[in-house]
Amino acid sequence: MSPTGGTNSLVFDKEMESAALGFEDVELVTIDQFCKDRQINHIHLIKCDTEGNDLNVLRGALALLKNGSIDVFQFEYNYRWINAAAFLKDVFSLVEGTPYVIARVMTDYIEVFDRWHPELDRFFQSNYALVHSAKVKLFRARQGTFDKSNTYA
Repeated sequence: MSPTGGTNSLVFDKEMESAALGFEDVELVTIDQFCKDRQINHIHLIKCDTEGNDLNVLRGALALLKNGSIDVFQFEYNYRWINAAAFLKDVFSLVEGTPYVIARVMTDYIEVFDRWHPELDRFFQSNYALVHSAKVKLFRARQGTFDKSNTYA
């Protein structure tokens, strides 16, 4: 959108395209490849804010996630995911069978979800995190579930 804009993205819609000041070609590399090339075996925290491309970034770290090599992988979730045709449901599917829980980052705690629910995919601005199950104890964590009335408690 601009040279220092906080809304620059790899995924966009026609409205964003018409408002953009220009386009840049960028080189892409997965986190898995980046770490392999630099012999990085463990990461304490990754903060991802790629304006809708976050699911692809998570996919590019799948080998590290499967190995449990990342303690916390925080990512942003909002309406920009729509342009990427991505959903939180995809994140739950991606990490199935890995040692991670999915949590919404709140002001003073994390809200851990035991499974995906349709009410989660509302595209409200939020930060989520994949937290290695062995590291959840480092946070003030609350776990709830959705009832038959779609109420989270």
